[in-house]
Amino acid sequence: MDINKSIKKIYPELEFDKDFIVFDNSDGKGQQIKWLNKKVKQPTKAELEKAWIEVEKEIKAEQIDKETRETIFAKYSDNKQRTLLMKAMSGDTTEFQKMTTFVTQTLAEGQAKKDKL
Repeated sequence: MDINKSIKKIYPELEFDKDFIVFDNSDGKGQQIKWLNKKVKQPTKAELEKAWIEVEKEIKAEQIDKETRETIFAKYSDNKQRTLLMKAMSGDTTEFQKMTTFVTQTLAEGQAKKDKL
């Protein structure tokens, strides 16, 4: 678990080094927190673990989005997209429709993967 990211998930407005410090003394205790903010309570271990689960889901979702974009652009680069759009504007929509179908399907597959997280 990345305690810093867990804290930022719970309290996005807090700042590292101003409101809290996460450190590891290499003494076998792992990451520890020095809580500096007196107005906000320090999160419990259970709260941090719950937040970390959400952080991990967000990281995985970002990776799925990245892979989805890469899949689309591997097949249809910016230049190819422009070319197909220009053809479609001239009346030849066949390839543009194929691209649109591919993109729509690829995005749906990416969303289905994220929905399983």
